[in-house]
Order: sequence, then structure tokens, then C-alpha cells
Amino acid sequence: MNRDPGLLVDILEFLEEIDDSRHVPVSIDGHSEDKLEYHLYLCVDAGFIARQQVPAGAESSTAGYRLTWKGHVALAAYQGHGVSEFDQF
Repeated sequence: MNRDPGLLVDILEFLEEIDDSRHVPVSIDGHSEDKLEYHLYLCVDAGFIARQQVPAGAESSTAGYRLTWKGHVALAAYQGHGVSEFDQF
């Protein structure tokens, strides 16, 4: 599967907009579950996001993701310069 830098940015923007304490499945319209899952793994591998464990007693059993410091920096670089600059991370 090919890397889609636009989807990587969409994932980072999605996570930036949600409350880190919630365990919300990442959902990006127009992309298959397989493609989204692959790109989540790429984001984890790159250090842009981290997987959150489900706290004991949580209402949802769905693990979530959160942006890391590196993810915030990469997203800010993208938002200031575009995908070509984002690719350097």
C-alpha cells in the first residue's frame, strides 16, 4: 500500500481536534478501514501519535490515539508549509 501524506495529515488534524481523554476511534471519510489502519501504524512508527490504553473502568473498550510532541510539530510544519515540507519528517 502506498503512503498517502494527505491522509497522514487528516489523521493528525482529527486527533488534534478531539479531547485526549476520550477513546474515540479514528474515522476519516473516504478511506477504507485497511488504509486508515495502515496509516495509523505509519503515524505510530514515525512517532507522530501514540496509542492510548483503555483506563480501568472506562465506559468504552476502544483504545484511542493521541498526538505526541513530534506529531504537533509535524502538523504545525505542514500547516505552515504544505505537504512537501511535511514529508521531511
